[in-house]
Amino acid sequence: MASEPSPEEKAAVASAREQCRLPAAGRPGLENGVVVYLVTRGSDMVRLKESVPRLTYHFLRRWSYPVKVFIPSEALRKYDPSSFWESPSYETVHQVMSESGAGHDWEIVYFDLKFPKVISDDDQWTRKMNRCAQRVSTSYKHMNQFFTKAMYEHPAMAKYRYYLRIDSDFDFNADLVEDPFCMMVKTGRKFMWQTRKLIKEKRCSEGLFEFLKQYAETHGLTAQDPFFFSPWGATVNYVGYAGMGDLNFFRSEQVRRVAEALNEDGRVYLNRWSDQTYYPLLFGLFENHSAVGEIGFDWPGDTWCHKCPIPAGKFNPETGEVE
Repeated sequence: MASEPSPEEKAAVASAREQCRLPAAGRPGLENGVVVYLVTRGSDMVRLKESVPRLTYHFLRRWSYPVKVFIPSEALRKYDPSSFWESPSYETVHQVMSESGAGHDWEIVYFDLKFPKVISDDDQWTRKMNRCAQRVSTSYKHMNQFFTKAMYEHPAMAKYRYYLRIDSDFDFNADLVEDPFCMMVKTGRKFMWQTRKLIKEKRCSEGLFEFLKQYAETHGLTAQDPFFFSPWGATVNYVGYAGMGDLNFFRSEQVRRVAEALNEDGRVYLNRWSDQTYYPLLFGLFENHSAVGEIGFDWPGDTWCHKCPIPAGKFNPETGEVE
């Protein structure tokens, strides 16, 4: 088993919580952070109408961080129409954000990406997918490219140090006790997760550890956290509906080289290598495990839900209640 947090780590978290709680009076200072949504499916819009008002009430009204909503560019819609032609338009997303995120700093941003060459040069690639990859759409695989590489290189993220990724179907149902961006800064974390679990279908990370192990050996890298940089670590999943990261880490030259090699390999598409299984191994390679921690949306189990039925009635962003 992984070692327990040291007394020093526990003290650092306790100290951070005291510093990051909402003051009784006055507005808290903000860190250099940004909230990120990725919207590519029509179903994303249904949940975004619920998600953004809840984000506004339970988080942004106290800590007014900017929000970026990434949508496929027109060029990307034409490049892969089967994945993106029916993605929500700028106008549709703008209307929802105007109604749901009024009074806050939000922006709709176009993104682009390409198939890796090993995939684009092979018109038979879909027949080479393993069983796990066959179960999800190509747009899902594009999403994994976005969250392992494209997002960190996007110009819209350049001026920020930290990001909080939230899926469109994640609903805040309780106020945050502490500012998670502040918690990240004060604890020195480089990545934070809300849920960690083992994947059930091992084919979904088939070959991932072996690929990164070979990469490390070729480039003379020594794993900083051997417990997680291991075959077992390739079965660990930092579930992607809510996660935070230090953009300086992901934009560093060494990490960008790994991300480039990972995506050019093609198994993001052939084996369904995902961002969620990539992160534990990536941090195991480059960082001591103290650089990774839980976000600390430390709420009782019944106060928030992921991919649960939308409550009957309309959420009131002024009262925080469903009417």
